[in-house]
Amino acid sequence: MIPVLIIPVLNRYDLLDQALSSINYPVQEILIINNGVEKYISKKENLNVRVLNLPSNLGVSASWNLGIKLYPHAPYWLFSSTDLTFGEDSLKKFNDFAGSKNHVKSNVSYSCFTVGEDIVRKIGLFDEYIYPAYFEDNDYDDRMVLAGMKEFMLSPGIHMEQLGGTPSQTIKSDAELMSANNKTFNLNERYYKHKKETGDYSVKGWDLNRRRENEWLR
Repeated sequence: MIPVLIIPVLNRYDLLDQALSSINYPVQEILIINNGVEKYISKKENLNVRVLNLPSNLGVSASWNLGIKLYPHAPYWLFSSTDLTFGEDSLKKFNDFAGSKNHVKSNVSYSCFTVGEDIVRKIGLFDEYIYPAYFEDNDYDDRMVLAGMKEFMLSPGIHMEQLGGTPSQTIKSDAELMSANNKTFNLNERYYKHKKETGDYSVKGWDLNRRRENEWLR
């Protein structure tokens, strides 16, 4: 059984419903971190779903970290985005490959992945200075490599189906959101590149000025 599945969501709750409907393997608990302005209520009575409706967007790194913090005794954590469906035996394969030492990714990489407890013990959480999205995954990959995490793996046998109309595609229809999205992409890319160039992968973490600077909407 998968101990916990953590799914942050910002919009496109219709895709989230499709993702939940495709779950075909036992999951002890599913945590939905709702970063959007609309309240979300799960209608999946056959699943153990807990929903956190937040007053503002935590961002990707902080959402993933929150999931880890709320389930500190899990041997590993499974994360997924809202625009995927779990086809065939993909969830079973995740459970087979995952574990305390492993970091397992699907064919769509960080759209669905696991992090084992030993990895979190060794390199810590995701860098919340990278807000609200982009490059938090690249940064974590680099930190794992630097820490000598040999069990880092991409499992080609785990295939997920990616649905159309992702949150990032929805942003393209809104000029204000698109402008803010481009700005934060460039700022986070600059921060990540500075880490690579200097070799200093220290986690700067949540910062009030950065949080306000990279905010998409108030």
